[in-house]
This record gives sequence, C-alpha cells and structure tokens, in this order.
Amino acid sequence: MDATSLLIGLLAGLLIGSAIVFLVLRGRSADLLRNLRDERDRDRKDHEARVRELSTERERERERVTELSGLLSAEQERNRGLTQRLEQQKDELEALQKRMTTEFENIANRLLTQRGKELNDQQQEKLGTLLKPLHERIREFELQVREAYEKEGRERFA
Repeated sequence: MDATSLLIGLLAGLLIGSAIVFLVLRGRSADLLRNLRDERDRDRKDHEARVRELSTERERERERVTELSGLLSAEQERNRGLTQRLEQQKDELEALQKRMTTEFENIANRLLTQRGKELNDQQQEKLGTLLKPLHERIREFELQVREAYEKEGRERFA
C-alpha cells in the first residue's frame, strides 16, 4: 500500500471517527438540552404557581385591609359618638350639681329661718314665763305706790 492509500484510509477513518464522535456528542447534547429545557419548564411552572399564590394572598390581604379600614372607621365614629355623649352627660351632671347645691342652700336657709323663728318663739315664751311673775310684782308694787301716793296726797290735803 502506498502512502496515498494509507493517507486516504487514515483520512476516511478520521472522518468516520469524527462523524461518530459528532453524532454521539450531538445525541448527548440533545439529551442535555432536553433535560435543561424540562428543568426550565418545571422551574417556570413552579414560579408561575408561586406568582399566582402570592397574587391570591395579596388580594386576600387587600380585602382584609379594606375590611379593617371599614371597622376602624366604624369604631372611630362610635368613639366620637361616645365622646360627645360623655361630654353631654358631663355638662348635665355639672348643671345638676349646681341645681342640687342651690336647692341645698335654699333648704338650709329655710330650715335655719324656721329653726331661728321656733327658737325665738321658745325664748320669748320662756322669757315671758320668767318675767310674768316679775311683771305682776311690779304692778302690785306700782299699785301699792299709787295707793300710798294717793293716800298721802289725801292726807295732805285733808
């Protein structure tokens, strides 16, 4: 065999070997590419599911925020109403307290006036009881003095 045929055989062997290696590598890279695509698709589906889940959760949270905002507004309104009612009751209580104080003063004044009058009447009665005998004795003394004066006057003129 000559060198040309050997070279042609070697080239043909190299070419066939290269083709076989190319086909084997191509098959492996196709499998690898397919595996990578499958993994990418699974990851994408997982991410899409997670996005949907987070979106649903976000919507639930928005609804909860809306609900809580409504409850907060209702409680604030109720609080304003209770505060206003408390102020009204406080004003009414102050007015009632003033009225009760005035009534108490009026009743106390009436009682003091009444008790003072009763005490004065009792003292007048007691004083009258004490002074009546003295008054009678003074009249008797007056009568005696008058009688004595008249008697003396008659005796002088007689």
